[in-house]
Amino acid sequence: MAVRATFEIAGQDQAALIQEIFNTSQDQPELTPRSISVLRDLAQRQALAVVFVDQVLAGWAAVEPLARNLSEVGMVYVKPEFRGAAVFNELMQVIAARPERMLLATYDKSLIRYVVSAWQAKQTNLFGAIVLSRGKFLTKRLNAASGKAIRNKLQKSKPLYAIVGER
Repeated sequence: MAVRATFEIAGQDQAALIQEIFNTSQDQPELTPRSISVLRDLAQRQALAVVFVDQVLAGWAAVEPLARNLSEVGMVYVKPEFRGAAVFNELMQVIAARPERMLLATYDKSLIRYVVSAWQAKQTNLFGAIVLSRGKFLTKRLNAASGKAIRNKLQKSKPLYAIVGER
């Protein structure tokens, strides 16, 4: 099994990958959907990480700018048939190689434990995320699609936050 993660998505495959990510994110309650244009922009800025298993898309994550020298890691997803340490670790390693400080907001306790352990991240709270992002973390969540997804998630889980420190 060949596992490879990258931020470099180019050529004819880019449109098909973006469409697949878009379609899957519409159906997954744990993901806050992004539009095709946002996904295309992320791919062009090399801010959409993808992981492949034997050249098949297995998962992805977005690294979206929030404030100067701060990005948010979002849309972290590995397809159920590919879930396991090898795929997840490969995806996380390509994200961890980025130079900027990152904020991670998730409902997944294991993901927070991973970034705290592997990336020496520090857990924070909603107020800390808002302050660090100069309010952009909160305003980003005020659009209709994000608000609906977040309300659904809050009924089942409590959000957790971590800051991947100064690099």
